[in-house]
Amino acid sequence: MGKYLIRRILIIIPTLVLVILLVFILVSLTPANPGRTILGLAATEEQVDQLNEDLGYNRPMLVRYVDYLWNLVRGDMGVSYYNQSVKVFDKVMESLPYTLTLTGFSILVAVLIGVSLGIACAVKQYSALDSIGSTVAMIMSSLPSFWVGIMLLLLFAQTLGWLPAGGVKSGFKSWILPVAIQGLIYAAQFLRYTRSAMLDQIQEDYVRTARSKGCSEKRVVFGHALRNALLTIITVIATNMGYMMGGSVVLESIFGIPGLGFIALEAILKRDIPIVLGAILTIAILFMIIMLVVDVLYAIIDPRIKAQYTRGKIKKKKPQQLKTANQ
Repeated sequence: MGKYLIRRILIIIPTLVLVILLVFILVSLTPANPGRTILGLAATEEQVDQLNEDLGYNRPMLVRYVDYLWNLVRGDMGVSYYNQSVKVFDKVMESLPYTLTLTGFSILVAVLIGVSLGIACAVKQYSALDSIGSTVAMIMSSLPSFWVGIMLLLLFAQTLGWLPAGGVKSGFKSWILPVAIQGLIYAAQFLRYTRSAMLDQIQEDYVRTARSKGCSEKRVVFGHALRNALLTIITVIATNMGYMMGGSVVLESIFGIPGLGFIALEAILKRDIPIVLGAILTIAILFMIIMLVVDVLYAIIDPRIKAQYTRGKIKKKKPQQLKTANQ
């Protein structure tokens, strides 16, 4: 198990290298001109070229890419094009708590509502709860988050005045709308996947056997069916956590939350490439950490997966066991 974790951690390094390369390629294909964006239309071409030269933007893409990797190894993520006194690492660390807060509370709401209702709908298949829950989940899954955010913002902030329109200065109230919007939309997805995974397990022979042996319905559902459905549920939750962090740019922009998505969008509009790279790199690292935790949970939940890690050790012991038996 320890060797497996080490291999998984080592895989993160080349993955991050490829992610950074992809971002560099995409940036090089766009007609970006940081010098012109910073100085404005009134500046001359000589001034723009000089600023791009000072920023290092005029160098070939591969040269800038290698330099960035070398600086990254030394713990330097660069400085902002717009403000040379602002370090990218400090900017990212300042915005990271907002994104983690939004993602953490949203995933909590989504799991509590979506997984719970998904289990209930599977157990009560074809009931009124199942029909209503599945219909609402399908409708919520088809609605874009930015539209839901704007509608709820107009209702609760502008019309009723119950909640603040945006920002994080109002404390807990500032998080209610964005967390509710993102949480409910992903809860609809969790409900559908949980219901499907639970129905697959409830129809298995081992569930019928457990019921025929007199096991209580609670034990059958939570002790047997849910345990085997957890692999699918955990995969869906972990994947959507990555989507939440990457897609938080929409809600963070609507509600003025200064998270990673907000600063990434702002940096893209300004052609502030170091900030864009820092935000994307941080989100990629977080996503890979989440998937690493999921791999560990797989081994804990499913003994068959854990057995694959120890199978090599078992094979090594066989010659010793045969030798002892012959003696």
